[in-house]
Amino acid sequence: MSGIKNQKKKINEIDHHIGNRLRLRRIMIGLTQEKLAEAFGITAQQVQKYENGINRMGGSRLLQASQILKIPVQYFFEGLEELDITEESLSNNTPHPQDEKLLPLASEIEEFLAALKQIKNKRIRTQLLMFIKTLTKH
Repeated sequence: MSGIKNQKKKINEIDHHIGNRLRLRRIMIGLTQEKLAEAFGITAQQVQKYENGINRMGGSRLLQASQILKIPVQYFFEGLEELDITEESLSNNTPHPQDEKLLPLASEIEEFLAALKQIKNKRIRTQLLMFIKTLTKH
């Protein structure tokens, strides 16, 4: 019985990862949970449950999400191989370190992307990207 319980916890961690990827992409393209819910034909509360890994997204919902968010379905699984799913992590409900790094930035990412969209000149956007890349090397 404990094998089934551990497998269920492992799956929940995967659902959490997929939900985080959904949230990050939604924020990156500037969608609210309400707008995403409308596109799905579901409630914003359901989107929130997907994003928090409380409810699992089935295959057809993942395909629908990839079409709405204009990404390949594989996007949701990127980084999954980096999850260190051990006995210890299965019994521990703390967020994965990768999630802890990205989620506090969510509002800053949203704000940055909104500002970036205001820059109409592609050359300036490209230079800004090069500048940011330079900053990350130091």
